[in-house]
Amino acid sequence: MLTDLIRGFADFPQLHPTKVILFHKAVAERFASLAENIKTPDQLSWAIESRYHAHLAGDPNLAPQLPNLADGIVGAVRTLVDEHGYERAKPIVDQLLATDPTAEAYQLAAIIYARLGDCDEALALAKEAFTKDKARTWIVTEIGRLSLYVHRADVASECVNLVRRAGHDNPYLATLEGKIALRESGEAAAAESFRRAVNLAEAEHPRRDAWPHFFLGRTLLKLGKPEEAIDVLYSGELIATERRRRRRGPLIAIRTQLAIGYVLIGKLEQAKQILDLIASDEAGNPEVVWALALYRASAREAGDSGELAQKTLHELDPRTAKDRYGRCQVHLFRALIYLGIGQAERASEEFSLAHAQDPRNVFVLLRWAKTLIDLARESDSEGEHQAARVCAEHAKSLADNILKFDSDNKEALELLELLSDDFNVL
Repeated sequence: MLTDLIRGFADFPQLHPTKVILFHKAVAERFASLAENIKTPDQLSWAIESRYHAHLAGDPNLAPQLPNLADGIVGAVRTLVDEHGYERAKPIVDQLLATDPTAEAYQLAAIIYARLGDCDEALALAKEAFTKDKARTWIVTEIGRLSLYVHRADVASECVNLVRRAGHDNPYLATLEGKIALRESGEAAAAESFRRAVNLAEAEHPRRDAWPHFFLGRTLLKLGKPEEAIDVLYSGELIATERRRRRRGPLIAIRTQLAIGYVLIGKLEQAKQILDLIASDEAGNPEVVWALALYRASAREAGDSGELAQKTLHELDPRTAKDRYGRCQVHLFRALIYLGIGQAERASEEFSLAHAQDPRNVFVLLRWAKTLIDLARESDSEGEHQAARVCAEHAKSLADNILKFDSDNKEALELLELLSDDFNVL
């Protein structure tokens, strides 16, 4: 309001109540004339403004009657949501809820409030939508997914419980449970939820979603199980490519992880084939850039390996990562490159940085422990027995940590046996 803007700059006398009513009446009529043929979201906003002033004027009939315009309002709100115009959509959907509180209106409102960061209100609105229409499980899981973006795992968990109590299960719900587990329980627990999501997705007819395969594959890579991860990611790639209209997002994400998996097990030709498909079109995608850098360093495509490694290390810049997972990936890849050029101590430093970003990443722990064992052997051979003991004990603590996350991890158990036999570290 204009008065809110100029209050404090001058001492204006209060208007007579009659003049205030005349003002609101004039404004209501003017906005009503602007909103005569509602076709755009702006015109809907004018209709809402007209109603606001009509009520203050004491004559609601001055304004357009919104219940008669409900279909147009819903369509306009959908358009604003698709265009990410959440601030503009909020007053319109609030008015819609006041006049025509349908399940569709509650669902739209839930999305808008979640996108604006009000997760508690979004959850309440999603519950209303779900109560009115039990088929709307999607909105509940979507609010859970969006809540994780702002670190509201409590809201996400409540969304899961709501759908579960209603007896529903689907790939989206299982994927959400996996994402919550990643934050609260670790990769081993998350993998079980993602595996259920994959099974549910593959049982759908037609198969519609490949994201569960991406999340399970990426989690298996973090658990140090690249062969199993590759099988899952390959199945996901088939689903993503068999769709009538391909969704590029999951396809690129899956192929990137698939290329990384092939590099990690030494199948560089398969990795190259995938990266050739995606590298040119995804030059600005940090994860694709990191995967390509890892491949080039592993393949030693051209030039002196040391020179190539330094070029690749420059490309693998942790500052380009958008989150802790990404920074872990970059430090992990840098560590693998240092191992490739025989600099185990620098590799150990990078593994340490990767571990700090993602303490539950089992693959990082395994490779770091193996690197420390190599350093212990090297120190022992040079007569540095105390240094060897320190490296071996640190490797044991890492292997013990792995078993906390993944109690039957075969590689960790083998490392502990080796440390006992070779270094008497128990």
